Amino acid sequence: MTESIAEQKRAMRERLRCDACAAGEDVRDTESARISGHLLEWLLERVPARRGVMLYAPMKVEVDVTPVAMGLLERGRTVCLPRVNWQDKTMRPARVEDWSRDLIPDRVNARLGLRSPREELGEVDPAELGAIVVPGVAFDRRGGRLGRGAGFYDRFLGSLPRDAGRSLVGVAFEWQVVERVPVEGHDARMDLLVTSGGVEESRP
Repeated sequence: MTESIAEQKRAMRERLRCDACAAGEDVRDTESARISGHLLEWLLERVPARRGVMLYAPMKVEVDVTPVAMGLLERGRTVCLPRVNWQDKTMRPARVEDWSRDLIPDRVNARLGLRSPREELGEVDPAELGAIVVPGVAFDRRGGRLGRGAGFYDRFLGSLPRDAGRSLVGVAFEWQVVERVPVEGHDARMDLLVTSGGVEESRP
């Protein structure tokens, strides 16, 4: 019997979760530094200064994009992070200006190591974003992305109008890049993938 896409996704999440743990903190830190260097350079070159960048507050097993945030903020760029509404299962970009001060433990899921923008921080119109940097469990070079299963990014990205000036950017450790991610119609596709090897445009 052929596995359903949901079953394929579950199996891939489990396998890559083991790979992430096996890699070790030193390897993750080294790759994160390289990925962040490539990503920051691309954002500064390709995203107009008038448009913001949406990043994310990294969990332990995700690419640490803190250097990207710091580099953008030092240059006066607009940086946003997702503000999650766990009840409605939605998220909105909130502007941060101080990476250490403006991030606090998430009210609902702090036990998982999640951090969120302070409640008093203002939100940014998604139309003002020139790039949205998206974490994930797995990516392929066709733009496919596998998230953690809750669908927050897919709903958020799917709600945005098409904008040729906005790029969806996946970031991945080498072990997160697979031949093909099982995807469904509602899954958002990435325009670019950034790994320790550099920046690649997604191909058909």
